[in-house]
Amino acid sequence: VAGDGDFSEMTYAEWDSRSNAVARALHQAGVGRGDRVALFVGNDCAALYQVGYFAVLKAGAVAVPVNPRVARRELEHMVSDSGASAIVAGPAELDRVRALPPPPAGALLVIGPGASEPGELDWDRLIGADASEFQVAVGPDDIADILYTSGTTGLPKGVAATHRSALVSHPLMPIDKPISLLHSIPLATFLGTHGTQTLCLRLAVTNLLLPSFDATRFAALIDTERPAWIVMVPAHALLLIESGTLEQTDTSCVRMLIYGSAPMPHHAVQRLSASFPR
Repeated sequence: VAGDGDFSEMTYAEWDSRSNAVARALHQAGVGRGDRVALFVGNDCAALYQVGYFAVLKAGAVAVPVNPRVARRELEHMVSDSGASAIVAGPAELDRVRALPPPPAGALLVIGPGASEPGELDWDRLIGADASEFQVAVGPDDIADILYTSGTTGLPKGVAATHRSALVSHPLMPIDKPISLLHSIPLATFLGTHGTQTLCLRLAVTNLLLPSFDATRFAALIDTERPAWIVMVPAHALLLIESGTLEQTDTSCVRMLIYGSAPMPHHAVQRLSASFPR
């Protein structure tokens, strides 16, 4: 995993060891098989999200990604509706999490960088603990995660995915290695979690994440990092086309462009096909 700007890189070995340490801490704190753990983390803390997601699965629990852009009403609904008993939060989200009403079963366990109040676990201390292999046994039909809809027709609705469905969704293999995938997709979405994060992990591809989309910076990363794959939502594609930056960008490295979450206008598909001829 590689980030942009102030982000640090993370190897697969570090990803594995850190998620082992956090999974063990969650288990010791009482998080059990099937328990729901919310992930309230933005792209600016990508490593926190990615380690947290797999730590939750290793603890036998169910990950509940929540985009930090949601309003308080939606946040409270997702935490309550999913039955989350714990929540991993980014530094900027800690105060919002602390203001949540407690779940019926008791206090909400809060985990995050700088978390130091009673009932909280400091993330930085967790990832430096015992990193030996840790995995609570789960079955293929156990729920792996619950991702919520955008809520355009009311409150967001949770969509559960099993471990089996996560495994069968990525049957393809890259032709050449090593390769990288460039994107700026919010991680706490289906496309961000399964279309970029899990895809890269399953296929041993470097996940190159631009925290927030900027057309000029995105085009520059194509030039400097030479990704073989790109994942975008239509809004990003339209901004990239309208910026004119692709006309000065060498896109010969890109062999596959994936888009999702909404329909792509036909004229945009034609422009992208011309801009990415390979």
